[in-house]
Amino acid sequence: MKRENEDADASTDNKKAKSDEPAAPAPEDEDLGALVNVEGLLEMVDNDVDFAVDLLNDALGEFSSHVDTMREAVAGKKDDWPLKVRIASHSIKGVAGNLSMERVHKSSAALETWGREREGKASDDDLDAASASVDRLDRYVGQIRTWAETARETLEAAGAN
Repeated sequence: MKRENEDADASTDNKKAKSDEPAAPAPEDEDLGALVNVEGLLEMVDNDVDFAVDLLNDALGEFSSHVDTMREAVAGKKDDWPLKVRIASHSIKGVAGNLSMERVHKSSAALETWGREREGKASDDDLDAASASVDRLDRYVGQIRTWAETARETLEAAGAN
């Protein structure tokens, strides 16, 4: 399967939590697949470039809202912050998976699992790890936002109608 990856050089932020608990997931960028699997995206929209671009822009707005929710939850340090991180990352995971945004999908899936494991037992050290993971996810969203600026041309060049 041909994968299009219009990814600028993005280094992984590997901050570790200070506790003995596992840090929030920080896989290497290349382990997360393509930024956007263009072939998969076009297949999902039956090669309709206009529809793909509309979905892409809608998704980016939704992602920003969910990232903001996660940042507020972590900054608020209330007992339910892992639940809020889990729910927001679950929403991102679903949309990203449907639109073949592999890095965002895999990163949000890992963050969702990590949040679930900490519900009701998160420590202050987990806050730092969560913040680093949200920053990493936001960086991937930013890379897709940059890619989206020329997505129409990329999608059309990939042979869409």
